[in-house]
Amino acid sequence: MSFKMKYSIISDYIVAPSKRRSGIKIPEVLFIVAHDTGNDGSTARQNVNYFQNSRDAMSASAHIFVDDNEIIECIPATTADPEKAWHVRYDKTEDNKIFGEDANDASIGVELCYSKSTTNINNLEAYKRYVWTIAYLCYKYALDPRQKITGHYVLDPQRRTDPVNALSVINKSFQDFIDDVYKEYIECTKSKNVKVPAKKVKKTKPKTEKEPIGELTVTAYHLNIREAPDFNSKIVRVANKGDVLKVYTQKNGLYKVHPTENQWTSSNRKYVSFRTIKSSSVIGRITVKAYHLNVRSSADFNSSIAKVINKGENYNVYAQKNGLYRIHPTKEEWTSANSKYVKYYPLRATTVLGTATIEAYHLNVRSAPDFNSSIVRVVDKGNKFNIFEKKNGLLKIHPTRNEWISANSEYVRYSGK
Repeated sequence: MSFKMKYSIISDYIVAPSKRRSGIKIPEVLFIVAHDTGNDGSTARQNVNYFQNSRDAMSASAHIFVDDNEIIECIPATTADPEKAWHVRYDKTEDNKIFGEDANDASIGVELCYSKSTTNINNLEAYKRYVWTIAYLCYKYALDPRQKITGHYVLDPQRRTDPVNALSVINKSFQDFIDDVYKEYIECTKSKNVKVPAKKVKKTKPKTEKEPIGELTVTAYHLNIREAPDFNSKIVRVANKGDVLKVYTQKNGLYKVHPTENQWTSSNRKYVSFRTIKSSSVIGRITVKAYHLNVRSSADFNSSIAKVINKGENYNVYAQKNGLYRIHPTKEEWTSANSKYVKYYPLRATTVLGTATIEAYHLNVRSAPDFNSSIVRVVDKGNKFNIFEKKNGLLKIHPTRNEWISANSEYVRYSGK
């Protein structure tokens, strides 16, 4: 399937490495972020020239600028391997909730130029080119335009309104824009529907996101983020005053501010303020009874949904507030405490009475201190367990869950009180 190239995309790359263009590759493009410049009457050329001339003054950037005459790519997106641009703040989390990644690490940012109080840009013509550009990006990266395009205002609603402000000039809503991109995609591919090729799955072990040890707030006007815990290493981006970043480890006078990538910044108190994130103690455990259960971003049923958990899953509980349980030791992740939806097991004393070694080849683990209770799993010969309680001829082998095994010396060797 080919795509109709109605327009030309001009390559005029910002010099790299610089604050606006680090040169870091995007491993996989997962979505598109639609922006507008917010500069009434400024053209694509004027915006790109400004980015080029101020490339070492600040880090904000975008991949492509579109007006009624030109489509200019200043950070590689279509004409070379895609690179990261800094077009959505890292401390915003909507991109992670919707697409599972930070926008700067996995998306292409496209800026629409428009005129509101002047007449030097034909807004309808600029819009046509903008729609075509984003449709082409969806084709190039095998993205469904109905699902994989978002607006900057969606990802940063407290600070941004783009591209809605530009769309309103031609009486278009954001949904109108998505519909137009979809139509353009269908027209340019001569297809009756979007055909998204199956993506090759790389057989690599997923990176495990470590828990943060703290959080820093940038107090300097601009702060370099480097590719290694070394003040002489390359600058990959720049953080700005007021930015809040999670900290994952500390080394050589720098903090690591990304869970999986090498992104390091100074720990000097002249430039950042730091606070430790303390893990909470476990107060109990829940098992999810509902088929699906919302996890919210604060202890408030009206707060945003951070994720969804499913029936049968088990979680430690770290706090209880306003009818919700917090199920993460450091993050604000709360779910309903209603007994209709979860079964709660309070944390009991965890004094170890002794140890038991399994002598039988296989031994049932039961859900209660009762030989007629249900079997929850089976343990094998040689397994060793701490014992937390003895009752009715059975031994409790888990500090918080009801897991019991026979105390019969034919099946276990017990030593302790």
